Amino acid sequence: MTPEIYKDITSVLNREPLELSKVWELAKEGGSNWSKIQLKLFLTCMDGIEIETVEGKTLVKLGQRSEQEELIDAIAEIVKAKVGKPMHPREIRRQLPEKFITSEAQIKALAKEASGLEVFGPGLIRSNR
Repeated sequence: MTPEIYKDITSVLNREPLELSKVWELAKEGGSNWSKIQLKLFLTCMDGIEIETVEGKTLVKLGQRSEQEELIDAIAEIVKAKVGKPMHPREIRRQLPEKFITSEAQIKALAKEASGLEVFGPGLIRSNR
């Protein structure tokens, strides 16, 4: 399972829940050679993914996103809007919606962990996509 395959799967799950067999087919189409059991175990361990059995069918769906996931997405949207231009965490913090209470240090730490964002130089953040 590569990060790209996982991202493709979650983008489909964002639209609708799918049976595990359909998710497994998506993973195979993306190049994964995992068995259905391996995929189920992986998805069970992932935050934000819910697996439930309904009428004998195993459904996979996205659960509620954590505040941290929402904050990372908000940071990424702000940075991507600058079209490759680096941003200082202070500037990002000013542009975040009011519901996010965060610090420049937390913004840098989350950007380091997030795929699609890069921290470089004197703590500037840019999109790497």
